Amino acid sequence: MNYIISKFKNNIDLLSILIILLPISIIIGNLAVNLSCLLIIILGVKKFNQEFIEYLNLFKFYLVVLFVFFILNIVFSSDYLLSLKGTIGTIKHILLSLIIFFWLISNKNNLFIFLVSIFFCVVLVATSIYIEFLIKLFYLHVMWDGVFPVDGYGLKNGVRHLTFNRFSGIFFEEKVAGSFIEKLLCPILLFLLINTKKFKKDKFLYAIVIFCYFAVLMSLDRSPFIIISFGLFVFLFFTKKISLSNKFNLLFVSLTIVIVSYNTIFPIQSKFNYTLKQFGIIDEKNSEVAWKRNKNFLETKWASHFITAYEMGKKSFIIGNGIKTFRKDCGKYEFLSEKFDQGPASKRCSTHPHNIYFELFAETGTFGLLIFIYFHFMVLKKIYENKNRELKIILFSIFIVLFFPIQTTGSYFSTFNGIFYFLNLSIINFICFNKKISV
Repeated sequence: MNYIISKFKNNIDLLSILIILLPISIIIGNLAVNLSCLLIIILGVKKFNQEFIEYLNLFKFYLVVLFVFFILNIVFSSDYLLSLKGTIGTIKHILLSLIIFFWLISNKNNLFIFLVSIFFCVVLVATSIYIEFLIKLFYLHVMWDGVFPVDGYGLKNGVRHLTFNRFSGIFFEEKVAGSFIEKLLCPILLFLLINTKKFKKDKFLYAIVIFCYFAVLMSLDRSPFIIISFGLFVFLFFTKKISLSNKFNLLFVSLTIVIVSYNTIFPIQSKFNYTLKQFGIIDEKNSEVAWKRNKNFLETKWASHFITAYEMGKKSFIIGNGIKTFRKDCGKYEFLSEKFDQGPASKRCSTHPHNIYFELFAETGTFGLLIFIYFHFMVLKKIYENKNRELKIILFSIFIVLFFPIQTTGSYFSTFNGIFYFLNLSIINFICFNKKISV
């Protein structure tokens, strides 16, 4: 604790406090996030004005291209105000990412402080998921086999069963707890690895990561659990910081917990089976339970969102339909596919297509999607050029979690989901810039 406190001593200015508390503001809600971002941008531009001028001169061609694209996207948008709002939000996140990057460079202790904040917030959210899970299972008298004494969503062998929606923990009504941990678990892995020698306990690292990782499983948020599992497996497979025997131990413990959870906790079993049915791996056509009937992925609402976004992108191929306009136009007949049945507007519509690549194609067209791909290709190139093998692996894991194309995601242009991309990118860029950091 004294070690952590010593890192904070020279970081008490208002800008630093706001950046350090940014992960907490995400938990509090969009109003807190937007207010924090606004204050960070105002103070950051004032403090780092010279750095901004240097960056403007260095990347002025790319900034002009981006500016022209934003103008065109608004002009040709189906809703000017929505696209203007989305553009302002994107610029806000870009400025925020740059300011955090400049702030990390300005003091050698700032990365540690920022990762400490992320670490405690992730642990807090993970703990809240476990607490909510236990409350619903025990205090609401829900048995481990899923039997619910009053009412439920399905009927099997004359006994009603309950299927849980995602658990939200400290987010309460917002079902985003699993996504929050997923987006920030690799950065806390980075924090723990950098500071393992300070804590002098490898087992502490393993326990914390496993604790947070299985909170994602308990949240019943499928896509975050699948993607963070993939990201952590990539790290575990390639890292040399963990011995081969410990890798097998970690895999064995993880698989054991997953198998035991599946066999003893009905909501997890329900979600797992439902996922397999969506991909056509198992079939229960004769099931008495309506939600258990076989449904392949193309019949799901997520596939309907993807197809609608694709059709929208086809109609405005170059510049897109306009940032944030999917929510407004997804119900239009002109975006119906001739090949696939997307179902009624209530099925194919949402605030976003649930995949950032489909979202970018639909709302920013080929031009916007190519800008996105080019920029992130350059980030990947910087990661690859990093000389520290372990850092490179961790940064690749972060990148996989954020940008792996085959996953369902929140909106790239939203306040809550969008901020994770730019927050993590500021950390990635700083690690690539600072050659003195080692793991």
